[in-house]
Amino acid sequence: MASKKGLAAAFDRIKRWMMEHGAPLLVENLAAGATSRKLDKAGAALGFPLPSDLRDLWALHDGQKDEQNGFVEHFDLFGTGRALGERETVLLFVELLRETPDAWEEPA
Repeated sequence: MASKKGLAAAFDRIKRWMMEHGAPLLVENLAAGATSRKLDKAGAALGFPLPSDLRDLWALHDGQKDEQNGFVEHFDLFGTGRALGERETVLLFVELLRETPDAWEEPA
């Protein structure tokens, strides 16, 4: 589990690298952080408390301002709104993982 301070430092390094390598629009596209109240509401809407790492991430950057402007290659940085919009899909994958845990590899 990364610390909140460590996560902020990592994002600072990423943003600095992007600025130095010709991707300022990606940095400018990052949304401001979500408030504690918004994070509490997102957890309630999702039906479970947000894990602390995810809460820290969304407090730093609540996703991107504009979608389909991938933060990493073609992958967007989801925020609370996008996560709520994808709630049913996420829950289906969680259920699949619970039913077939051996079919999924742990990330390296």
